[in-house]
Amino acid sequence: MGTGHDVHIAIAGRPRPRRAHSHPAARSPGAQGLGIIRRPEQSDTLRAAGAQPLLLDLATATAAQLAVLLTGADAVVLAAGVGRGDACRAHPVDRDAPLTMADAAELVGVRRYIMLSALGADPTMRYPVDHVVQAFMRGKGEVDRNLLSRPALDCTILRPSWFRDGAGTGRVRLAETTGPGEVNRADVAVVLAALLATPATAGRTLELVSGTTPVHAAVAAVCRGSFRAPSLAPFE
Repeated sequence: MGTGHDVHIAIAGRPRPRRAHSHPAARSPGAQGLGIIRRPEQSDTLRAAGAQPLLLDLATATAAQLAVLLTGADAVVLAAGVGRGDACRAHPVDRDAPLTMADAAELVGVRRYIMLSALGADPTMRYPVDHVVQAFMRGKGEVDRNLLSRPALDCTILRPSWFRDGAGTGRVRLAETTGPGEVNRADVAVVLAALLATPATAGRTLELVSGTTPVHAAVAAVCRGSFRAPSLAPFE
């Protein structure tokens, strides 16, 4: 991202009520955030986090619409998602919207892209016990594979474990493979902001759970390696 000017970030993601501190915009000092949300009642939380709210349904937005919003931005953080609870909207929001956002970023030349995925995301996952979970994990895995295949994007994939709503500890385990665990939502926001400020993490897929290492030290540690995720065929 550029230097000598305020960093402009477009953030797509639903803030939790009364938890402005756990939104990435609140964890990026010196950054100006545009927060894309679907519900008007989320606006106050975004403003408290220091972001300008903009109402748009990512499930139906086009690349052309999103490109207008991204014009002048330095980076995109895609933290929106329905999750495991709404099978009707899972693909439009959890899979299709990140790809449409990537198309928009390419249209206007925004290279930096941070994708909030999920621990266990895999485009080939089989989980017959719960087809909603299977669809969610497959969709996330398809998105991750697609984004890393795009040479016009400098993308970092973050795969956190199950979210907790407790106070953040500022200490995590961040690695290519972490194993199972949980993580505080506030700590996820801090890690997203740290990754955003660290271009050397581009091309990486990183898992995240609670741990003992301070966030910035954890990000620095993964940067010391030279591994870059291989290019994979995009989702069709």
